[in-house]
Amino acid sequence: MIDWDYLNLGYRKLYPAAQWRTVIPSDGVYGSFYCQAINVTAPHPNAARLWMEYLFSDQGQLLWLKGYSHPARFQDLAKRKKIPAALLNALPSPKLYARVKFASDAQQTAAKAKIASEWPTI
Repeated sequence: MIDWDYLNLGYRKLYPAAQWRTVIPSDGVYGSFYCQAINVTAPHPNAARLWMEYLFSDQGQLLWLKGYSHPARFQDLAKRKKIPAALLNALPSPKLYARVKFASDAQQTAAKAKIASEWPTI
């Protein structure tokens, strides 16, 4: 099954009898970012800003890793040896993620158009 690594890594705990394995391809590692925003009309926008600061702090980034999701600052944390060994051992090698590629805006737009046009016929 092809799925995001953090989901596959989480399935190990959910379904231990399945002996679930997660393999990161050595010839192509694709990444994507979740978007986060602060609503301009939020009643307390500074609270949201503080939350964002926490999410991008070392502590917040490690929280993402505990859920097997590689945060935006993963390489920085690994380089500075800020990831606890037990947590790092639960993940695939950081070397595999050093070559992660992200789709450009043009590639994403083309993919959306292709899916929209071909989905009904497949």
